[in-house]
Amino acid sequence: MVRLRNRCFLITSNSRSATRVPTAKGRHAIGRAQSPGRTAAEGSLLWMTKWSGTTLAVEINSIPAMSNCPDPLLLASAERVRRDAVLARFAGIVSTDMGSRELLGCVLECGVELAVASYAVIGIHALAGSSSSPGWSSVLVHGATEGSALGASPVALLDALTARQLPQCGRYQSLPLLGVAVSAGPAQLGVLLLVMPPASSPTDVLGDIKIVAGHAGLAVRNAARIDSERRRTARLEVVAKVAQIINRSGSPIAAVLQLAADAIHEVLEYPNVDIPLSDPEDPEVLVISTRGGSYKWQINQVDRIRIDRGIMGAAARSRRTILCNDVQRDPRYVRPPVPEPSRAELAVPLVAGDQLLGVLNVEGDGPFDELDQLTIEAIAQHLSLAIENAALVSEQQCIAIVEERQRLAFELHDSVTQAVSGVSLLAQALPSAWKKGKREGLLASQRVAELAQLAVGEMRGLLQQLSPSRRSGQIQRTSRRSMIPVGLDQLKDGGLGAALPRLLEVLVPPHIRVRCDFSTYTRQVIEYEQALYRVFQEAASNLVRHSGASALTLVARVDTQRVEVSMRDDGRGCGSDEPQGLGFRSMRQRVSMLGGALKLRSLTPRGFEVVATLKRRDRKSTP
Repeated sequence: MVRLRNRCFLITSNSRSATRVPTAKGRHAIGRAQSPGRTAAEGSLLWMTKWSGTTLAVEINSIPAMSNCPDPLLLASAERVRRDAVLARFAGIVSTDMGSRELLGCVLECGVELAVASYAVIGIHALAGSSSSPGWSSVLVHGATEGSALGASPVALLDALTARQLPQCGRYQSLPLLGVAVSAGPAQLGVLLLVMPPASSPTDVLGDIKIVAGHAGLAVRNAARIDSERRRTARLEVVAKVAQIINRSGSPIAAVLQLAADAIHEVLEYPNVDIPLSDPEDPEVLVISTRGGSYKWQINQVDRIRIDRGIMGAAARSRRTILCNDVQRDPRYVRPPVPEPSRAELAVPLVAGDQLLGVLNVEGDGPFDELDQLTIEAIAQHLSLAIENAALVSEQQCIAIVEERQRLAFELHDSVTQAVSGVSLLAQALPSAWKKGKREGLLASQRVAELAQLAVGEMRGLLQQLSPSRRSGQIQRTSRRSMIPVGLDQLKDGGLGAALPRLLEVLVPPHIRVRCDFSTYTRQVIEYEQALYRVFQEAASNLVRHSGASALTLVARVDTQRVEVSMRDDGRGCGSDEPQGLGFRSMRQRVSMLGGALKLRSLTPRGFEVVATLKRRDRKSTP
């Protein structure tokens, strides 16, 4: 048992000397005096006194019930001790670090306990330090049921007291009323209102309540600083969290936006979050599919809103932040399909340059301030960058798909199609070859088989490029050197001088004389030789099918600076020096991608010539 002051004691866990307390003997029972043999509860406050020669231990909290005590001095002394104990406990509480809401609850509880109030309200101005504030940032109520009989709302009572000079001691609805300013120095931060029992006198506790209000004012100001730091920390945390979500996530942008909306709701505790995006097919419409907070489960549908409606639409249309702390008074406000919509709305446009990407919209029951706006604008910048990057990635993926399809089209046309076309032509000529004799038939059949094998090899090479890796299901990543189809195997070993003549031997029929000259040619890098191989494969195929030539000459030479490969025939030529078609486009693109030039021209009086020129890049010999 620990002595506090005078005859007031606190029962502790080792207070064995106070476990048995005798009670009063005589005609009068005083409050909830301890019964004989009863153990006082740990944490109880006892007031020790003598009455009729007997030591009494009365619980401090039960002293207000001692109305039947015959000794007024005893009752007043006990009441003073009780209030001192309440003030001492309050002083210990407000000296700790706590938020504004927690502190106001403690102040309200202390005021109720001091004044034995049945109804109490404490309010802090929205603009702390100004008694003429237009609203209240925090309002706490004790005894809401009892207060309903007063016929006025807590805010109305606070507003009425604020308009008067405080403190106020009077009556309201025949009940004693006490109103005290919560101040820090000369600045009035709020009001504490207490409605006391009918027989009570507000002036009796006015001094104690003013002490509480004075300490509360300083504590509220300190708590406001703590709340401000907590708010700043929370906002920095959510900005960092959103940035982390964007940087580490490989998910689609819809999933990234949903994670961001959830983080904003959970960390900043905004009741509702919307992230509508601009409709790519109709820029005048916002599509709302990403939600956080209560809207996430209250609205199970995708909404579409035009940018000429609502606060979100106003932010999108003006490309500026819109902050509205009383949406009911804003004519632009569109009520969402929920039972209890929020009172404040903050909408920040998501933009990239002059392009509108969407809106980041948050709603709350309390007013938004500059810190809220700066935080949401910082998050909006991160989300705008994420949406823009996602669009660029999607565009690059589309371009890559188109380029890959185009490459495959060229490869199929230049390799498989040419071989299959040769097979088709030779197969049609087989009957006439066999009619000429067994030797001609066997040679023609052999060429058909060789072309068919070439086509199969080329197709297998392309399929190998397209097949996914066996490891982790990822697409196979190979170097350009390893992406050589089977039909080009000879390029790796013998170079263009071995591979191209062999191709012409298979592709060109026997009645066309072929002459190849590689006497001044030096082997070039594999990329060059692969491109040249495909270019002149296409040229030879066109010659066989369309020129009607009887002779073909292929010359490859290398000088000090460049490589030049030419093919000419004595056929009918071409009506245009710029022939069109997929094959000719493929030829030009292959050479231009390597920084070279391709010339196509008809000769006089007959013939056609193809000349490819590249910058010299000799192949390094491998040991």
